[in-house]
Amino acid sequence: MSRGNLERKVVALNFWPACENCMHQKTCQSQPKHPAYPHTWEWGAERAVFPDGMLIVTSWVGNSVIGQAHTGCTAYTVHPAHARPPDVRHLLYLDLEREKVRCETAFTKLERKDGWTAKDDALFATTLRQYKAVLADQAALRTTTADTLPVAANA
Repeated sequence: MSRGNLERKVVALNFWPACENCMHQKTCQSQPKHPAYPHTWEWGAERAVFPDGMLIVTSWVGNSVIGQAHTGCTAYTVHPAHARPPDVRHLLYLDLEREKVRCETAFTKLERKDGWTAKDDALFATTLRQYKAVLADQAALRTTTADTLPVAANA
């Protein structure tokens, strides 16, 4: 299994891992590294869709066929021509994603407690407000383009 070198990159809205967009395509055309060449892969990704592309938050690329031996390529790496680095909008989104994970971790800890104190109730309320704010900010960012980002965020 490969990550495809996709995390924290922006790709086209119709992007899908395939031999055609792999950095190793030319080499594999003459010396395939696995019996399934050429092929496409299964792709699991947490992604955020922006007007001009998808931001890949996490990603895995692999091939699994139930009852058959694994024949997929473990060396898939997206060619740089098919991905670009994140811009300020995407970086802000990723910062918010870290805050979202922090909130979710707090929720999980609270969920595992047998009984809640008044302090736990207050922590839950504060964390829930923060979580909702993060989701709203992420939704707003996903509708922006580089030229519609507020000036304060560009500074």
